[in-house]
Amino acid sequence: MRPAGPADLALAVALFSDPRMLAHRPDPTPPSREALAEEMAQAEAAWARDGVGRWRLDLREGGEAGFGGLGPRPGREGLNLSFHVAPALQGRGLAGEFVAGALALAFGVLEAEQVYGLARPWNAASLRVLERAGFEPRGKVELHGAPSRLMVRRRA
Repeated sequence: MRPAGPADLALAVALFSDPRMLAHRPDPTPPSREALAEEMAQAEAAWARDGVGRWRLDLREGGEAGFGGLGPRPGREGLNLSFHVAPALQGRGLAGEFVAGALALAFGVLEAEQVYGLARPWNAASLRVLERAGFEPRGKVELHGAPSRLMVRRRA
């Protein structure tokens, strides 16, 4: 795991052009290479600005697994947690492993009071990952024009 940035554009393009990943996004149209390049540049800038941001997730045995993120979002209390694991690697516990590490950082080093995750109501796998990590449902919100479940975990 390492901070994500422009060098990870190829992974972002591959991941976010996969129809299985797009099914969980508000707009199922693959983002353009240019839009993803901007997103990767913003990911790098978040690390400089906030000290946290998006990580590139790699397998221990080598190879790319996806992305995970932790950071503040304007207008929301706490830190936003996100994870995007390549469909071929889902079901191996990678998202849960990332979430556990991100929570340890959030509540330990960063001393956050709250971490939240947003998942589409039809994304049962992501909701299970959050529930297993102790997140509780706190209602529904609109995210980029589509409904999402707000899941919250408070510091113990």
